[in-house]
Amino acid sequence: EDNPEFVFGRAFLTLAWSLMARVDEAAKAHVKHVRWAGDCLVIFFAQTKGTQEGCVNLNEPWHVYANPLEPACCPILALACYLLTYPGILCGEGPLFLGGNPIDRFEKIFNKILKKHEKQIRQQFHLDIADLGTHSIRKGSATFCCSGVTCAPPIVSICLRADWSLGNVKERYLRFECAGDEFTGRTASGLDGLSFEFAASPPYFEGDEEVQVGVELWVDEFVDEDSSFMVRGVIRACLASFSYHIDFLDDTLPRSSPIRTSKAFRSPPDPTVLAAAEVRYPWTATAQTPKATGIPPHVSLLCSMAGLLKGQADLPGKVVAGVAELLRERDEEGGGGGAGSLRLSRALQKNHNEVMVRLRRLES
Repeated sequence: EDNPEFVFGRAFLTLAWSLMARVDEAAKAHVKHVRWAGDCLVIFFAQTKGTQEGCVNLNEPWHVYANPLEPACCPILALACYLLTYPGILCGEGPLFLGGNPIDRFEKIFNKILKKHEKQIRQQFHLDIADLGTHSIRKGSATFCCSGVTCAPPIVSICLRADWSLGNVKERYLRFECAGDEFTGRTASGLDGLSFEFAASPPYFEGDEEVQVGVELWVDEFVDEDSSFMVRGVIRACLASFSYHIDFLDDTLPRSSPIRTSKAFRSPPDPTVLAAAEVRYPWTATAQTPKATGIPPHVSLLCSMAGLLKGQADLPGKVVAGVAELLRERDEEGGGGGAGSLRLSRALQKNHNEVMVRLRRLES
């Protein structure tokens, strides 16, 4: 949509879904309670329905993860579009979502979308839009994490994230830990829990010192010189997500979208900086890759298997190339067999092709 309100609406929706938050809680998010930590966004709430005292608990953050494989529903990309379009939001310690009453703003947008797609919702999902509301976001997210996947996060972590009471006894003995919330956050982002892709890193800038300096100069364009390192970290992550998905945005955004008027779109950095935005997996990680968190054991095993398959796929080519190089060196020195070397090289290439076919069958 080209309506500026939809930039806000998409960021609010994806963040509320990922957080499993009540809309009034999402509306209370403040800039000073948002930061980037490693491979995810962390948010602290000063007050929820279950904690009315208004004291920020720095030991119990909500973790929000990128989904670089599905940019349309990625909360980090949605937040990036919102903050890069309205960078003034980060210049201070005010609310993350501005404009009067964010709840009323979002409800109007939400209802407008429901009415626009009423026929499709009824035919495809057999639902009446009168039964849907902002509460459906939180219920949908929790249901997806509990029973929409076959390897669900711990139910305690889901309940704590959704701020649901566990009862006096369980609340006394079953406490918050980051690992459970991280797993829940990855699941809520829509990453496939039955694939090694669940361990995908967020988009980040991979490169030498020159690239990193270019990134920092780009960050400077969106923040004040007095901005904290936490704000700079959030903007850096937003710019990485924006850069990685620049083609997707260019293909899908309407020509009149306010995102296209943002500084990020109008004045992009050097192409080498844009191209430095990458997504990696554990077996391709470098020293610059954010350490993956929220990864369950079965995904770690899938990653190990994927790394082995990749190594096996590369090995035949390396062997053929190495032998071919030795044969060329031998021929150049006058000790080669000429036609014999050629036959051996062709036999190796044929064997390589057969191995690659079998590996592709294993991967599929």
